[in-house]
Amino acid sequence: MSTKKIAVILEAAGDAKRFGSNKLLHPMEDGSPMIGKILSVIRTMDDSDCFYSKILVTQYYEVAELASDFAIVRNEHPEYGISHSMQLGIEAAGDPDAYMFCVCDQPGIQISTIERLIRAYEESGAGIVSLSWKGKMCNPKIFSAKYKEELMSLSGDTGGRQIIKNHTDDLLLVEADNESEVIDIDINENMESKRTTK
Repeated sequence: MSTKKIAVILEAAGDAKRFGSNKLLHPMEDGSPMIGKILSVIRTMDDSDCFYSKILVTQYYEVAELASDFAIVRNEHPEYGISHSMQLGIEAAGDPDAYMFCVCDQPGIQISTIERLIRAYEESGAGIVSLSWKGKMCNPKIFSAKYKEELMSLSGDTGGRQIIKNHTDDLLLVEADNESEVIDIDINENMESKRTTK
């Protein structure tokens, strides 16, 4: 059980234009939709009362139907960028100690890695904790609620990077176990597949 009240916010509202279809519903090797992995990870962790609240921000009814045990927040304006999804999630999160923002197109992410991320946040005293690979920031990221006002003032697709840039002394990076965990699937394998890390 987490010693901090952490709200987990899943960002699932993007248009995925480069993918060519709704990538969150794209079937993986086992036949499950791409978003199914992060949903499964969070559900498994929540069995031990890990999270204060679970939020899914999406524009897609089909995605929302897969997460009936999450608080669903409709993003009617995905064109406003990632920051808008973050803020919708924050508004729905209640009164947590921290927010953990997860993307839904990293099917390699493991429960043990998110557990290490949370443990690092709880034990380090850092206000911002980010998964990383070879020293480069990746997702998920945890922000202390002390940054709520700054998070709510963001705009466009900047995410939390500007806040991190302003508070590098309060940042802790936690290395992923392997690169496959931080691979973000951007382009459909049938469209000259290209995978990148964020």
